[in-house]
Amino acid sequence: MKNSLLIRMRRLKIILPILISIIIVAACDGKKKELRTMMHSFCGETFSLPKSFTCIESGKIISCSVPDSELLFIMYIGPGECTSCVLSHLQEEKGILELCDSLGRIVPIFLFCPYDEDEADVVRMILDADYDFPVYIDHENVLNTSGQVPNDRRFHGFMLGFDRHPIYVGNPNMSPRMKGLFVDAVKHEIDNNIHSLQ
Repeated sequence: MKNSLLIRMRRLKIILPILISIIIVAACDGKKKELRTMMHSFCGETFSLPKSFTCIESGKIISCSVPDSELLFIMYIGPGECTSCVLSHLQEEKGILELCDSLGRIVPIFLFCPYDEDEADVVRMILDADYDFPVYIDHENVLNTSGQVPNDRRFHGFMLGFDRHPIYVGNPNMSPRMKGLFVDAVKHEIDNNIHSLQ
């Protein structure tokens, strides 16, 4: 009796981890499919931008616009996100500015879209941070008026191609692989644009 119980326990010790692994893999496959579906849907969207933004740079507030003829890399900070949390790490994102500058034809946009009641506080915090690069405010959340930007924060960094469809999703600062994908997307879009103009 004890032997058969010991044998069952040993089998269970072998089978249980395998079953758990199968369940985890199946769950991961489901999440991958869901992510692929979200990515496909997101990249099919066309984004509109406001004609002008409020820009804050080096402690000054100015009105600015975004050129239609450039690629746009947007770091979207939506309404309700923790502004102080984002601002405490924004300086770390200067690598994006340098990468965009080195590749050319990309305008990096750190875009805050606060709720109306939070806007004064958001502007004050950005002014206090005194960044030496522009931080944009979209007063009416025009970029996401119809909810195209998913709540999933992995989609809050994205590049819009010349036709204003997303051509890259993610943060190129996250890993060398993400940076490589970013560079490839830029080169591909610029090459396609040059060929379409000929």
